[in-house]
Amino acid sequence: MLIGLEKEFFLLKDGKPQPLTNLGLPCDECGWLVEARGGPHVSIIDAVFSLKSSIYKIERTLAAINAKLPADEPPYVLSDEPVMKIDRAVKVKCARTFAKGLISYQNLHGYESHRNAVSEGTAGVHVSFTKSQAVFHDKKRYEYHCNFDWPQIFMKLDKAFAEEIKASKRRPGFYELKTDGRVEYRSLPANVDLDKLINVLV
Repeated sequence: MLIGLEKEFFLLKDGKPQPLTNLGLPCDECGWLVEARGGPHVSIIDAVFSLKSSIYKIERTLAAINAKLPADEPPYVLSDEPVMKIDRAVKVKCARTFAKGLISYQNLHGYESHRNAVSEGTAGVHVSFTKSQAVFHDKKRYEYHCNFDWPQIFMKLDKAFAEEIKASKRRPGFYELKTDGRVEYRSLPANVDLDKLINVLV
C-alpha cells in the first residue's frame, strides 16, 4: 500500500489570507490555499519526509518572492492555522481565476460539512492511500488499483485525532474517492502533529 500526504497553508500578509493569483505557488482549487504535496511511499515515515521536502521548497520560493518586495511592504507568510476568516474580496478575486468545481467528498458518519462558518476557510492535511495489484495476461504484467478495507483505517484516524479534529472546527470521517484509484482521508487539520501521524500509521 502506498501513502501520500498533502498539507494546505493560508498565505498571509499583515495577518490576512491572500489570493494566490500570479505568485507561482502550488495551490488548491479554491485559490487561497498553498498546497504542499509529497510523493507516494510504502512507509508513512518516507511519506511525511517527502511532504516536508515539498514544504521546504515552497518556503524557498516564498523567500525569493519576499526578497523582491519593496522594503516597506510586509512579507508573505505561510500559516498552518486550520481555520481563518476569508474576506469577500479575496473570494471574488479567486473566483475569477480559479474553479473549485463540484463537491466530491463524502463522510463515513453522515456529516455534510465541517463546523466552520461560511465566512471561514479551512486548511487540512490530507492522507491518501493506494493499494495496487498485478495480474498477468499473454505474458504481460498489468497493474491496477484495487479496493481495500480503508474505512477501518479512517476510523482509526478519527479516534486517534478526535481532539485535534474537534478543536479545529472539523468533523471526523471525511474522505474522497479519487478517479485514479486513491482514497483520501480529509478530516485532519493543517497543524496536526506529523510525528503523531507516523505513530498512528506506522
